[in-house]
Amino acid sequence: MNALWKRIRSRFRKHVSIPLFSAQGRDDPYPYYKELRETAPVHCLRKEKIWTVSRYGDVQHVLNQPDLYLSSDLGGIENSLLGADGPDHLRVRKVVTKLFTAARLHSLEDSIRVRAREYVDRMAEHGNCELMRDLARPLPIQVIATVLDFDPGRWREYSRWSDAAAIDGTECSDDAARALRQRHLDEMNSFLADHLTECRAGRRIGFCSTEVIPELSDEEALDVLRLLLVAGHITTAFLLGNIVVALLRNPGVMKSLRADPALIPSAVEETLRINTPGLSVVRRPAKDVTLGGQRIRKDSVIFALLASANHAEEKFVEPDLFQIDRNTQAHIGFGAGVHFCVGAPLSRLEARVTTEVLLDRLEVIEAAEPIDEIKWEENMHLRGPKRLKLHVRAVQ
Repeated sequence: MNALWKRIRSRFRKHVSIPLFSAQGRDDPYPYYKELRETAPVHCLRKEKIWTVSRYGDVQHVLNQPDLYLSSDLGGIENSLLGADGPDHLRVRKVVTKLFTAARLHSLEDSIRVRAREYVDRMAEHGNCELMRDLARPLPIQVIATVLDFDPGRWREYSRWSDAAAIDGTECSDDAARALRQRHLDEMNSFLADHLTECRAGRRIGFCSTEVIPELSDEEALDVLRLLLVAGHITTAFLLGNIVVALLRNPGVMKSLRADPALIPSAVEETLRINTPGLSVVRRPAKDVTLGGQRIRKDSVIFALLASANHAEEKFVEPDLFQIDRNTQAHIGFGAGVHFCVGAPLSRLEARVTTEVLLDRLEVIEAAEPIDEIKWEENMHLRGPKRLKLHVRAVQ
């Protein structure tokens, strides 16, 4: 996929007016999405058989036709869950779903709240803090480590490995950067292989090790562990960052949530809609198809733009406004169809609990730098703050 992204960037720069794959496009992709929806909703990049789909109905069509638009053989970080189709995908998904049942999540809530309080109270002690470093990144990685029966104390290693897996390798600045990225990937794969050996030998006693791993082949287990370690925390970290950005931009909403914490789940859902952490999903047609009046050949690559669909004017009234009283049930921030994000319940739980703790423990949450100058992660797949400097004060 890395070489693919390199080709995509060059073609987009030549054929659309807004440079999505530049710093400007990353900082604010939504005008670009609007242009696509209005002028080229199903857009081909020259003859590379690479397409973007930007309108809500077309994106839903792609996501809800898994036999026609396939997820397999696309070169992702795993091939057993996100990168699989048909009965094999459904079988693995059924096993993995056991990690995210209501009962399992209920058992995690108290520990998530304790961890969140520790991080938030530490932020308050310093007054000036950086949200991503001090809360949004470490908390979710420790939570997913607990779910997978990993040692949460090694979260810094997991974070380095996950960052290496999530970035586009073509963005590495030089040979040394590429070598460092590969070293982190090798360390992660070695760790996962050792962990699986421990599970098979009966030396791991957690729920994942005893109830999930035994139902998977070695290849499937390694794929699932890798996917959940990486995707199971990065999107949640960006969701937490995006929630705080939304509250900073909408102080009236922050005031409403302080007055009525029962509104916090609505704020989480509106954040998932208006600033989707996962920008797109990738599919390939199983046969030649016609979509949006365009003929797309078999085995082309289709980027279904979730973030664009979540701003579709035909689906959401004034879609660029953050409104916690809107009906957000139609948003597709976690995807849709058979590949709907399996970890969505955990991500929602972490976002709700962490937001509750932030508003309960902090009397003041203010941006320490201009909110419109936030630097966003340099990632074509994901959207979240690279850093978010805050000034905070504990409730007196």
